[in-house]
Amino acid sequence: AEYMGGLLSFQNGVMSHKDVATPRILKELNEIVNSPPAYCLAGRQGEDLFHWHAAVEGPPNTPYQDGTFFLDINFSRKHPSEAPQIRFLTPIFHCNVSESGKVGLKILECWVPSVTMSHILAAVVDLLVQCDLDQVANPDVAYLYRHNRLEHDAVAREWTEKFAS
Repeated sequence: AEYMGGLLSFQNGVMSHKDVATPRILKELNEIVNSPPAYCLAGRQGEDLFHWHAAVEGPPNTPYQDGTFFLDINFSRKHPSEAPQIRFLTPIFHCNVSESGKVGLKILECWVPSVTMSHILAAVVDLLVQCDLDQVANPDVAYLYRHNRLEHDAVAREWTEKFAS
C-alpha cells in the first residue's frame, strides 16, 4: 500500500521512503550524455549513480581558456529535494571556488528541485566567464578581482596553465 502521494510505502508492514532519487538521476544522466551543456562533459564515476565527475573547458576570452577543470559531484539520496555537492578537483584561481574546491553558486544555495545537472554545469561555465561577487568562496581572490582585475586575470591564467592544461 502507498501513502501520501506515493512518497511513503509499506513493505512487509514496515514504512519506507520511496526512492525518487534514482529515476531522477538516471534522467539527468541521459540528458547530459545526449545533450551536454556547452564546454561540459559529465557522467557517473564508476558504477555509483550518486557520484559523478565532470569536465569543464575554460570558455574562450577568459583567463581559464585552454584549461580543463575536473569537478566531483555527489548526489544526496534525497535528490532532487537536496542540491548535489559540487567541488572542483582541479585547483582554480577563482573567487567563487574555495581553496578546498567548494563552489559558491547561487543555483545551489537557492536550490529548487527543478534544477538539473545541465543547469548547474552551465552556471559553472557562466562563473568562469563572470565571477559572482555575491557568492564569494575565496575572499582574497575576490579582493584582487575587485581592485586589480589585470593582476587577477594574470594569476588565473597562470594557474590555468599550471593545473588545468
